[in-house]
Amino acid sequence: MKKFIWAVSLLSLTFIVVGFILSSHYEVSRSRVIHAAAPEIHVFVGDLREWGQWTSWKQNDPGIVIKLGDITTGVGATQRWTSQEGGGSIVFTESSARTGIAYDLSFDGGKHVAKARVDYAADDFGTRVTWSMRGNMNVPLIGAYFALMMDTMIGNMFEQGLDGLAQVVERPDQ
Repeated sequence: MKKFIWAVSLLSLTFIVVGFILSSHYEVSRSRVIHAAAPEIHVFVGDLREWGQWTSWKQNDPGIVIKLGDITTGVGATQRWTSQEGGGSIVFTESSARTGIAYDLSFDGGKHVAKARVDYAADDFGTRVTWSMRGNMNVPLIGAYFALMMDTMIGNMFEQGLDGLAQVVERPDQ
């Protein structure tokens, strides 16, 4: 029994020490070539009213409630959401039909803030679209462990979203 308590204590101490050593910073990025020009892609990325057609948020969280702001395109466009997982908001900080968008994300009433982008770059086969996000998990001790998981959690949603974006942009009726 004494060895068991020792092992649990050592494991707990290791968890705590590693939690303080690991970085709480994360960066997530996914890319995909879409067979269309940047302005055609921007019709769907640059207007928050169109995000429901290609993002995977509702697919991953069916209970999510999304409320668009008065402005849905260009700098200052906003969107808020609530769900059982929490809530947050998006505010566009940059918007260009040639280069893409940048936006600020705020989660849980501003407790966690991240910067995200959807960038367009010319490619031999169309446009390379890169969706990225970076931030810090400012949760004492466990934040660094959450930061380690962000690439998998958010990266999968970005991949699904880019696949959805390609589907709507590359539709024959577009």
